[in-house]
Amino acid sequence: GYFDYTRYSVSEQLRYRAKGWEIRAQARLAYYDYDVQIGNVLLDPSRRHRTDLDLSLRAERNLFKSLKCFAELAHAESSSNQTSFGERGERVSFDYTANTISAGFDWEF
Repeated sequence: GYFDYTRYSVSEQLRYRAKGWEIRAQARLAYYDYDVQIGNVLLDPSRRHRTDLDLSLRAERNLFKSLKCFAELAHAESSSNQTSFGERGERVSFDYTANTISAGFDWEF
């Protein structure tokens, strides 16, 4: 179908634990090759493809038996040959970059 794709992916996670602490670093790289979709009818008639990169770093600290605090940094990038045209005729890319910081508590009961 129109939304079918083949995905190639590789990921790795490193984890460190010591005296109530856990620190994790993770990286994932994925490539999507769409079977039917094209990049852009006018500018790039080749089949659509996309590359994603996700990186994260998370630290957790046990406060009590069922309560942890955590902080996490995440970075995501996506690059594609898919384009479109805006309202004024300008070329619009579907590429993006996002950075996220989060913190909080995990309570298990």
